[in-house]
Amino acid sequence: MGKLQPYADRLQVYFIFRPLSESIGSFRLTLKSMMLSYPIYMDTTGVFRRTNPQLPSNPMLHTFLLDENNEVLAVGNPLENEKIDRMFWRTVKEKLGTRQKEKAND
Repeated sequence: MGKLQPYADRLQVYFIFRPLSESIGSFRLTLKSMMLSYPIYMDTTGVFRRTNPQLPSNPMLHTFLLDENNEVLAVGNPLENEKIDRMFWRTVKEKLGTRQKEKAND
């Protein structure tokens, strides 16, 4: 998540997980051990899926970049696909400007 640091005050990251009911205990332990600094939501009842039935079944399409009005700007997992990663950061740059680190190198 190092790429996010220069945008820390303007780009928010949230994780929503839907663990299997029999795995909730171990999932919580895993999250505690990871000590992540991002908000994590555990949807134990599947509310997110029910309220968003248009979501594709392909997990690669379960990552979204939203604007300030919750409009979808990009879909796809930038951690798993280099093309999506480039598109993600190009979109962030268009919306938020150049990262501080990049400005120093210009």
